Amino acid sequence: MEEATVYRDRSHWPLWATCLLWGGLAGSVLLLHLVDDEASEAFKTAMTAVLLGFGLLMHFVMGGLTVLVQETRLLIHLGMVPLVRKRVRYEEIISLRSTTYRPLRDFGGWGIRSHGVKQAWTSSGSKAVVLELAGGTELYVGSAEPEFLEEMIRRAMA
Repeated sequence: MEEATVYRDRSHWPLWATCLLWGGLAGSVLLLHLVDDEASEAFKTAMTAVLLGFGLLMHFVMGGLTVLVQETRLLIHLGMVPLVRKRVRYEEIISLRSTTYRPLRDFGGWGIRSHGVKQAWTSSGSKAVVLELAGGTELYVGSAEPEFLEEMIRRAMA
């Protein structure tokens, strides 16, 4: 049974990352059509469709970070479709706090990252809610408004 969502926090990838993805795909399609004279038009059209399909898949499945504050847990997932997800039950949370961190130095970038007992689920920026979990893990959950996300989690946990 799916839980009711009390609050939804959505963080998008930075504009440069989106431009890099779509620019790379557009460049690949352009090169395919300009350089390879020997390939058939059917092959070029099929490859164009595959590349555009890949871009859309990446956008919907991996695009941005969504955090759902639900009745008994947090549901964190990448993209619009929750295929890559993490569930954190409130009873697993020992403490939480808003913070500013250094994504490149602390984790080597954005996305789903691990460094020792620290784990990050982020898509942009340098702000997060840090959840100290039972077992000693610190989970950094990226957000443009971490103070508000922290407050919503605290309310749901109460």
